[in-house]
Amino acid sequence: MAPSRVDKDITANYQLENLELATGGFGKVFRATDRKHPERRVAIKSMLLASQRHHQISENEEKLMKSLDHPNICKLFETYQRNGLKYYVMELCEGKDLFDYMFSLDSPRLGERMAAGIIQQLASALHYAHDKGIAHRDAQNDKETYPHRVQVIDWGVGHNFGASRMRHFAGTVKYCAPEVMEADNLSRCFSSYTAACDMWSVGVLIYVMLAGNLPFHGGQKDLLKKMKKEQYSMAGQVWQSTSRDAQDLIKGLLKADPTMRLRPKDVLQHAWITHSHRYSEVSAPVAQQVLSNMKTFSELGHFYSICVAAVVRQLSSKQLQEVHCIFCSLDRDGNGVLSIDEAEETQPSQIRPRIAGSDMVDK
Repeated sequence: MAPSRVDKDITANYQLENLELATGGFGKVFRATDRKHPERRVAIKSMLLASQRHHQISENEEKLMKSLDHPNICKLFETYQRNGLKYYVMELCEGKDLFDYMFSLDSPRLGERMAAGIIQQLASALHYAHDKGIAHRDAQNDKETYPHRVQVIDWGVGHNFGASRMRHFAGTVKYCAPEVMEADNLSRCFSSYTAACDMWSVGVLIYVMLAGNLPFHGGQKDLLKKMKKEQYSMAGQVWQSTSRDAQDLIKGLLKADPTMRLRPKDVLQHAWITHSHRYSEVSAPVAQQVLSNMKTFSELGHFYSICVAAVVRQLSSKQLQEVHCIFCSLDRDGNGVLSIDEAEETQPSQIRPRIAGSDMVDK
């Protein structure tokens, strides 16, 4: 559990670097070092609580992140609040956003093997979040970090929808689903929508990774018209060299009717994903210890889980990465939750975590 520290000086526990890792409409992110454990580095997001709107966004993001515990979702360790500022101490995500990563490869598009590895991890995170009644509502190129381990970040406009439907516009226009655009107050449609909106965004992301450009262009009204008619191009040399499985998955995600759109579970079971896994070995002794620890942990109570959470806050990024690799190898169905059956059926020698490595780029 991530503790909330009010009227506490964050600089007493963390040394913040001057260089910004990222900046956005609701805050800035800095790299920092734990003063008590100098080998432990974290990311700290600062947010100015200048208005009621900022307070609402801050409280919403903190509540959602505290309820999420998945290897492909950026982990929140603790929060601080003092002098009108809110600080989120989070897992350090060393990767880049999608466009920056693609540009670093000097390529306008990603190979299908790497793209499939990225989408498998993103779909697993969304599967987990949706099962908990949470929609991200802004899955786009700068809301995930790459490569190797995908981490979904920035849950500021996320929503705990439970059994209800959402009714307010949220997200980025060129990535959001048509039903979300229709929920914009400016459109005066006031339509409602479900977590299926995230899956439209996943379809746009896959299109961008494989084609190097967005599927829909134009102003908001023109965009909405094209989206509702599913008017996007799959012609030309790029798409001639793209597999039918990839094209089929995109078509299944960019459905104007959200009830016809593929769900995270469908994406994880799609041929484009299941035929593209790559693996990396983890030593048998480490795997055996993890299996043993899991069995013991499942037998202990709530107080022990709080103690474990405190220990996790002390782990370095490298140690968290190793835990992530082992978790992914055990999570056979990719839903982000380990069942007893999955743990009991796994032998240490079989643990081979899925990764999307840089050696998987199609030339």
